[in-house]
Amino acid sequence: MTGEGVTYLQMMKELETIMAQIGNQNIDVDVLIENVRRASELITACKAKLKGSEQVIMGIINSMNEQPCSEEHCDL
Repeated sequence: MTGEGVTYLQMMKELETIMAQIGNQNIDVDVLIENVRRASELITACKAKLKGSEQVIMGIINSMNEQPCSEEHCDL
């Protein structure tokens, strides 16, 4: 579930589920390995989504700063 169309919130919820499973002291080592692998994938995807969001937001802010100021909106 780390592809296009997956939201940051969905990935974070999956990470929370994995963390709860990892916290179980009776977890099978093979399941633990798979959970850690999946958590790593999710963390990488979340970081990428945050970085992409930051770039979009900065682009919006920059385009707003480039627009000429009208009389009623010069206080921005």
